Amino acid sequence: MSSTHLPTSRYVAIWAVLVAALLASLALGAAGHSRAFVVAVFAVAAAKAGLVVAYFMHLKDGPTMFTVLLAGAVSVVAVLYFGLVPDIVWVHGRMGSP
Repeated sequence: MSSTHLPTSRYVAIWAVLVAALLASLALGAAGHSRAFVVAVFAVAAAKAGLVVAYFMHLKDGPTMFTVLLAGAVSVVAVLYFGLVPDIVWVHGRMGSP
């Protein structure tokens, strides 16, 4: 594992980007509830999560194995989510009868 650390100013800059993204998310959430706004809020959230994982959890400088394991786990969760949620909504949600 690499023992090099980023300078403190880099972490402060990343923190500032995260705060700006938070404010953008809040503004988008207050602007409306259309599908485009919801997608934009989730895109900003995914970008923030990527920054946190890459820099504050040091995945960017860590072994490639950790990145592959995380990508695999996220892929499994995404497949399960997109495979099961439509079924749940269809059966128990507004589209079906209980």
